[in-house]
Amino acid sequence: MRALALVLLMAVTAHAAPPPADVVQGGLLGGVGPAEPLYTHVVLGGWVGVGLGDTWRLELTGTWQGGLESETDISDFLRTEALLDEDDALADRTLWTVDLLLRAEPLRGKVAALQTTLGGFTAHLGGGAGLRAQRSRTDEDHLAPSVLAAGGADLRLLGWLLLRLDLRAFAMLRRDDTVGGGAELLLGAGARL
Repeated sequence: MRALALVLLMAVTAHAAPPPADVVQGGLLGGVGPAEPLYTHVVLGGWVGVGLGDTWRLELTGTWQGGLESETDISDFLRTEALLDEDDALADRTLWTVDLLLRAEPLRGKVAALQTTLGGFTAHLGGGAGLRAQRSRTDEDHLAPSVLAAGGADLRLLGWLLLRLDLRAFAMLRRDDTVGGGAELLLGAGARL
């Protein structure tokens, strides 16, 4: 058991070398949007980002969500109690998004086993703005400006492979001039380009 513990030992250091500032990274994202009480939606997309110095990264993200949602138990209850017709839409739905995000990466570390560096990790916080294509309850499509805040972690392995976990919260201006919002939990895989 001790041998297994030694092999899996991860040494975290605060002085891990950051990736070169001009490294371009890109990849695919997938996840869920669990914050909407009436729908749970699946998110699929991709990103490309470039380093701006040792701590900052500029990232462009695009996601697609059209038609990949399921109703929650609250929605089922509203329909079974005849409060809504079967054809009634319960809420505005996001079809796709495009976001520009500025990330700060203040915490870095190494993952090592038996003095062999396997990779590194980065924790990040960021904010940005974007557009969300929305379909309203009345089946009208419109573009909604949005702002978002994000946080998460990246794990770099083999010098080129990147695994990431992001939590993104957003607010957007709806067609009726009200503010809506939500959150998305995303997993991703990518590489240095």
